[in-house]
Formats: sequence, structure tokens, C-alpha cells
Amino acid sequence: MIVNKEFGSPAFRRIALPTLGVLLLSSCGGERAAVEHGPPNIVVVLADDLGYSDLGAYGGEIATPAIDRLAADGRLFSWFLTQGRCVPSRATLLTGRHPHEVGLAHMTTDLGPPAYRGSLAEDVPTLPELLRERGYRNYMAGKWHLTPYDRSPDEEQAIRLGEVEPSSAALPYNPNDLPTARGFDRFYGTIPGFSDYWNPHGLFEDDRPVAPEGAGDGRYFYTDAITERALAFLDQHVEERPNAPFFLYAAYTTPHWPLHAREEDLVEEDRAAYREGPAALKRQRHERQRQLELPVARHPLPPDDPALAEADWNTRGMQVYAAQVRDLDEAVGRLVDWLAARGLLENTLLLVLSDNGTSLSHVTDRWREIGLTPGRTADGRPVVVGNQADVLPGPADTFQSYGRAWAHATNTPFRLFKTYVHEGGLAAPLIAHWPARLEGSSDDRPRSMLDLLPTLLVVAGGEPGGRYEGLDLFASTDEALARVDARRLAWEHQGNRALLGGGYKLVSLHDGSESSRWELYRTDSDRTETRDLAAEEPETVEAMAAEWQAWADRVGIVPWTQLEAAARTAR
Repeated sequence: MIVNKEFGSPAFRRIALPTLGVLLLSSCGGERAAVEHGPPNIVVVLADDLGYSDLGAYGGEIATPAIDRLAADGRLFSWFLTQGRCVPSRATLLTGRHPHEVGLAHMTTDLGPPAYRGSLAEDVPTLPELLRERGYRNYMAGKWHLTPYDRSPDEEQAIRLGEVEPSSAALPYNPNDLPTARGFDRFYGTIPGFSDYWNPHGLFEDDRPVAPEGAGDGRYFYTDAITERALAFLDQHVEERPNAPFFLYAAYTTPHWPLHAREEDLVEEDRAAYREGPAALKRQRHERQRQLELPVARHPLPPDDPALAEADWNTRGMQVYAAQVRDLDEAVGRLVDWLAARGLLENTLLLVLSDNGTSLSHVTDRWREIGLTPGRTADGRPVVVGNQADVLPGPADTFQSYGRAWAHATNTPFRLFKTYVHEGGLAAPLIAHWPARLEGSSDDRPRSMLDLLPTLLVVAGGEPGGRYEGLDLFASTDEALARVDARRLAWEHQGNRALLGGGYKLVSLHDGSESSRWELYRTDSDRTETRDLAAEEPETVEAMAAEWQAWADRVGIVPWTQLEAAARTAR
């Protein structure tokens, strides 16, 4: 069976359920008896740069009762692996293919080779296009980030204020790459990869650019706007098409930097909790994971990252970060309440996940110089860009991040971060809630972002076909589970390489050469990658490296040394 009975243990109930309420996890089965239902509604909530241990159900101290309740009554996946960065993960989620196969192996800049063209391949069907064939209506609210957007925040602000006219020479985006051109019936959100929460740039409604209403007087906040527009789409859907299933893709930018939060959402107890620093937070989270009997807690805790020895610039950053995570939880709670109030929760499959591990990015004023960050707020005040100890993050006139030290702690128990293909970059929460079919259970097998699209096509009715490598997350026959255990999973991003399978993970950190050194780890006892076995098992390294290379040749990988210069010059 898929279920790991440890999650039904008294330890999990004792630690988790005071937060969750009165729900109890089932200690067996994991699936409800079959009941006749039509195709389920599908809701995918994607967080941005959420750490593996940020949610309460994964050992976090931040209060996330709505999401934790879904974990208690649904299925918690403890070994879910993304593509390690925003663009590749989103490309795989919406196509079921490796990002290299659809032109998005890196980011949204054209680096030349087909795998790195920087926009979603036109000949690859997307999840909403495939669901439309099955009778679904498709709605998206939030971050797209699958096509270039060539207008800076300052340029856009000047256009909004009427200070300059938009260029008539060319649009800063390709209309054929917008969500409404790739299967979504309605869209509200941002095209570029990150945005000011108070005044996001690259904001669209359907296929036209719009300004955030109320940004000038502080009434607008992007996380809230995503939820409100998503619910408005669903309200219209149930009024006009009450018998048709829907797919909602709510792609939040929270808790991706910048550190923005309303002052009333900050909790003083959070700041006190973080005063001991990131090293203490890492150990506290690992202890909660142990008390919850999460399987990953059995693996060794890696040594502290060198950054953990440095004094953090302040604890306010994590106070704001905690508020952003709570904003996500509140948004999920609003979606659940809407579904429950209309009798739709029972037959809605709701997935909550992150696109990758946390980010080590340390915002500096250099970002301002190259046009990545805004120079002024919606009401014209200058924005302070960079992690300055005398500037507290949160308000609209700041643009800051939490940096490497805290990122390491939020990824507990793993090491490294987003953009890497060590576990700290790949591992992310995944929770599935579907009362009509699932009950409280867990899954500790290696699952992949590649699995999501094929799973959702099966859920919507029918087989996904032979074009997809991903496997059905909910298939529970012995044969299906044997396929999960036997398969190989491979990654590459910016020269970082990995192959997982056969009880091992082979991984390499790009060092500037075309043949960075391989590391080898046992996945049954060392998912946290603390004891490198490469020198002890050279035959295993050689065999797995050959497998990885065969995969790389098939999906069109180009050595990163040939692309680095072009990537560095891109904005």
C-alpha cells in the first residue's frame, strides 16, 4: 500500500492535531471505498520558493492550520522532487515533460539551443489544453513565468503614470505565449518571474496588461488579489456552467522575495522565535520532524552551512517571511471554505506544493542598477533595494530577502537551495486532498513533478498515453508501486546534474568545468547527502554517470560552460 503507517502514529496525532483540530489520520488504507462521482474539480495551489520545513505538517513553527488540515485528511508526500527552479518546474507541471524538451531548461531568456529557447514550445500540449478535451473549463490566477517579459518595473510604472507612451515598435511579450493562448479560459496574474507584492509589474487580465487597482493608496496586495480573482472566476463558473468540472491553477508568488507584508500581519512572537538564529531554527525544526515521525527525520542532519556562523542582519526578515507563509495558508483556507460552502469539496482534488526549495538570493542594490527591481513605489516614494541592517523589510518602499543563512534553515533537513539539484533545491512539500477518494495517509516513495500531469489526466478520465514518463501518484497496485521504485529520475540545471534510482543518488555541483565531480549517496539512509560514497563505489558512479549522459543526450542538454556567458548578460 502507499500509506506509511507512521503518520497515523500517536506521535503524529499528538504533535500535529492540536494545530489541525479534531481530524485524525487513518493508519491504514489511504484510499476511500469507490463511490460514483463525476470527474473531480482540480485545484493546484503552487507556492513559490516555499521551504521543505516551512509548513506545520513538515516540521515548521509557522502556524499553517488550513494546509495542515488538508495534510491530516489527505495524503502527505514526504519525498516529492521538483525541477529545482521556478521556470523548469512550472514547465514540467504544465506539460508533463522535462523542461529541456519544451524549451525551458533555464529561464525565460533565449540562450540559443532548442532546450534553452526561453519560452514554452508551441507544439507541446499543456495541461489545460488536455483537460479542455475532457470537458474542463480552466482558470489561472498568479505567476506564469513561461515566456519572456521585456519591460522593467520602472518602465512600466512610468507608462502607468502617463509619463511616457508605450513603445509602438514591439510588444514586450508574445501574445501567443500568454496563459489564455495555452489553454486557460481566464487569467489574472503576472507574466514575469517575481513581483513587488504592493505594485506588481507585468500584471495581466486575460490577454491585456492592467494596473493593480488600489496600489497607489496601499489597498492592493498581490497575494490577496490572486485569491480574490480566482474565487471570482469560480463564482462565474458555477453560475454559468454548474455541471462542468473546472481546473484552477493558483500560482502564488508567496513566499518568494521581496519580503513584503502588511504591518498588521506581523506577529511579534515570530520575531522572538527567530532571535536564536538560523542554526537554532534548523535544529528545532528537525526535532519537530522527529516528533512527527516524518521519514526524513531518520536521515542524518547535515553540518551547518558556513553562512550559519554569520550574524543575521536582523530577525525582522524572518518575521515578514513567516507572515508571507501565513498569507499562503490563509489563501488556501479561503479556497477550501469556498468549495465547502458550495458542496464541492468532496469531489475536488486539491494539490498544495512548492516549485522548488528555498532561495539563497541576497538582494543587493546591483539589482536596481540592472533594472530588476522597482525604483519607486506606486505613490512615488523611492524604494530601498538591498538587505540593509538599518532598513526593516515589509513595507512597499523596501525590496529585500532573507539570504543564505535562513534559507538553509527553512530547507531543513537538506542542504543547498533552489537552482541546485541536491535535495535542498529539489525537495518540496506536496499535499493531496480529495475526500471522495483519499483519507489520511502518507507516501514516502520518490515522486516527481513529472507525475503531476499524467496523474491529473487519469483523474479527469482516461489514460494519459505513452508520451509521458511520469507515473500516477494514486495508483496503488503492486505493479504500479514497483514501477515507482524501479524508475530513474534525472535533472540538470545550470550545469548541476543528478540521477536518482536503484537506492542511490548521483549528483554534481557545477564548478565551472564540463566535468564537475560526481558525488554518490545512499537514498535509503542518507537522503540528506552527508556521506559521499563516490570514492568507495567508483563502478556505481561510472554506471550511473553513463545513464545520466544518455538521458542528457536525449533531452538536448548543452554543457553549461557554453551558455554561461549568455545567461550572465541576460537581465
